[in-house]
Formats: sequence, C-alpha cells, structure tokens
Amino acid sequence: MKRLNKGSLDTLDAAINVPVYERPTTESAIVHFGIGGFHRSHQAYAFQRLIETDPGLYAAWTICGVCILPQDKQFVDKMKQQDLLYSLRVSASGMKEEITVMNIITRLLFGPEDHEEIIERISLETTRVVSFTITEGGYNIDGATGCFLSDHPDIQHDLDPANPPKTVFGYLARGLKKRKDRGAGRLILMSCDNIQENGAVLKMTLGSFLDMFDSSLKAYVEANTDFPNSMVDRITPVTGAADRTKLEEDYGYRDECLVVCEPFFQWVIEKDQATALPPLETAGVSRVEDVRPYEKMKLGILNGGHSLVGLLGKAMGYAYIYEAVNEGRISALYELYNRYEVIPSLAPLEGVSYDAYAGKVKERFGNALIRDTSDRIISGSTAKIPKFVLPVVNQRIAQGENPVIGALILACWWDYLDRFIAAGNMEKIEDPSKEEWLQLFGENKADTLTAFLNKKDVFGDLAKQGRFCETVKYYADLIRK
Repeated sequence: MKRLNKGSLDTLDAAINVPVYERPTTESAIVHFGIGGFHRSHQAYAFQRLIETDPGLYAAWTICGVCILPQDKQFVDKMKQQDLLYSLRVSASGMKEEITVMNIITRLLFGPEDHEEIIERISLETTRVVSFTITEGGYNIDGATGCFLSDHPDIQHDLDPANPPKTVFGYLARGLKKRKDRGAGRLILMSCDNIQENGAVLKMTLGSFLDMFDSSLKAYVEANTDFPNSMVDRITPVTGAADRTKLEEDYGYRDECLVVCEPFFQWVIEKDQATALPPLETAGVSRVEDVRPYEKMKLGILNGGHSLVGLLGKAMGYAYIYEAVNEGRISALYELYNRYEVIPSLAPLEGVSYDAYAGKVKERFGNALIRDTSDRIISGSTAKIPKFVLPVVNQRIAQGENPVIGALILACWWDYLDRFIAAGNMEKIEDPSKEEWLQLFGENKADTLTAFLNKKDVFGDLAKQGRFCETVKYYADLIRK
C-alpha cells in the first residue's frame, strides 16, 4: 500500500496538486495551537497559498503546530509518519474536485512531551504569530457570566511555574515571560475560533490568567501584543474511515491525516490589530476595519442555522446535514428563521446582502459530497447554543418579538438530551457539560424541561421570559406527540 510521505510525492497521480516549493528551512513565523481538521483546511490553506505566490519572500510563514491534549498523541504520531504532509480534498456537487498535498506545517509538537520546546517557540523573535483553534470551550469562560473560570483544576495547576503547563494560558504565560526576558519583538495573538470578538475574548482570558500568574506580564502584553478579531468560515466535517478508503480507491495512496472540506473559504481579519501579517489578501483573506458585523452574521446565520438543521434533522431521523436541509419542512424553517429572527437582529452591513449570504449558506449545507453529520453539529451544544442561538433569541425578545423558531431549536435540544439520558446512552453525547446534564435531568425527572430552561450558566435569565418559555414547552409537547 502506498502511503503519503515525502518519498511518495513523485509517484502520486497527476491529478493531485503536489507542493510547488521546497519546504523552507527557516524557523516558522507561526505557532498554532490546535492542529485539527478545521485549521488544516483554513488557516494552513491560506498560508500555503500565500507562500506559493512567492516562496522566497514568504518562506518564513510556515506553521509550527502544537497539540496539547493527551488524546492528540495518535494524530501527532500519524502526521510524523507522513513527514507532516496531508491531503486536502475539496469537493462540491457539480464541480471537479481538487486534492492538494499540504506541506505548510514544518514542525508538530505534543504538549505532554514537548512542553519546553513549545514555550521556547513562543519566545523566539522569529515567531510573529501565535494562533488558536481550541474551540469555544478552550477559553475557559463561564457561559452565564462571561468571566474566566479561575478555579478550574487545570488553571490552578498551571499557576504553579514549576508545573509543566496543561492549558494554552499556561503555555502563553511561560512563553511570554521568556519572550519578555530576551527582548523579542512584537507578537500577534490571534484566535481563529467561532466566538464573537474572539480577539477581545482571548485578551480578557489571558489577562485574567496573568493577573494570577505574574501581573507584571500584563503590562508587557499590553505594550507588545496585538489581539485582532477575526471571522473564519469553511465547513470541514470530521474525516472518517470511508473518506480515507475512498481516497485510496480513487487515487492509489493512503493518507491517515486526510482533510475533506467544501470549496467556500472566508477569513476576515481586523486591519489595525494585525499590521505585521503578510498580504494574506493574495490568498483570499479580507482585511476590514471592524470584524464584529461579519462575526455576528456568520454566527447567527451559519452557526445558528447549523444548530437548527442538525437538531431538527436528528429529531426527524436524518444522519447527514445535506439530507436534513433538503427536507422540505426543515428547508422552509431555515429560511423563515433567517428572514424573521436572525436577519432582523443584524445591523446593515455595507456591500453585504444577508439574504444572499443565507441562501449561499443553505447551498453549502446541501453539499452531499461533504457528508457532514447531524451528530457533529450537535456535539458541544452547551458551548455552541449560547454563542450562536441565544444572542438572536435575547435580542428579538428585547425588540418585543417572540422568536418562535429559536424556541423550536431549544425544544429540539432538550428533546435530544432527554431522549439520550432516558435511554442510558449519554456516553454517545459529545458535550463538555454532559455530566451536569445527566445530574440535572436525573434530579428533575418529573419536569426535565423546566429544569433545562432554568440552567442559568447556559440560559442566563431566559426562564423569566414566560411567553418564550411557553413556546418552547409547546414545541416540546409537539415533538413528543
């Protein structure tokens, strides 16, 4: 069996796009935490495209990848076996697919084994950007208050300088201290996660950690570090065994680190907070004065729409998002949700048609070649719903409206949790708070829906909105009939 590595590049099918430049030997300008599928289809894709425009000029803009979770070990080993190469398979109905071998990652470090080198990399003068795709939960924020969870056991562990770090905050604090001591230059700390004002959130959470770890570092960070807000978008489902087998059958080689994604790509970055970045516009990146309207558009229409389609699809027995969004009733509800709830919650954005954007998103959801699952979209809903759906719900209530489709989304989420818990299948749910849900539903078996809506760290004071909660209960009863 032919496997992807440097030795096999010259033997690949002519249809495969192989790197057009030799991997640079210079130190990487980027240290990135969270080398998952999305990063490899998105930021890595953009920087590889940049280097391809002028390999000599942009040779430094490669990526030193960092994985800090114990469960990342298997992926790190597979990437190293492939000489840090992986294939990006871009597919959509009606287009010729494109497969590119990516060689933008030049080093891959594993936290439990390489923590000293990770700290060193952050501190190097050649490091210009430290970036993150660590999911919403990685920022360690209380969903109800928006405050940093300083009492988390891993945070308490990382506050002791003698301990090897476990969190991004522990790594950053130690790396920034070393950077300060050696007088390295200005640094960009850039969140690439689906969080509104993600740069500001990263700055707040890091500052909260530094207040406890070494408050003198906070002034250094303030003077020497930029935190640009950014908006990222590219649907990248989890690659499955069937995807890897299909690549092998179609093109004759095995890639254990394959990434499959859609053609659509969007990355919007604040101008004034990231002036030291290279001209990523040549790779399709947009630079704007204010990212927040783009974030709000994407979080409400795409991410909130994904939750709607995923939860409704699961309730109606659809395993894949493309199946669900093409079902007539779900399709109509998606359109109504955007028209009457999401778009009215958005301020006008010059040059952008929200209706057209929503239509494009629906088309992307319907891409059968991506085979994104309802389960993936629902996973982590305790972190997602407060970011993607509840802001729309709360704003429409504040505007005097009753967001009925938002109520339907919450009813479907309750039904999803309640059914799995009642059936004893909670181990199948991927959610950082699943033990809390299990305890809550177990203690309130007579009325799990009321207990669900009263979970303040998720819903805040939403339970006080009687009209809205009655609508949620109406739909919950309807779902169970």
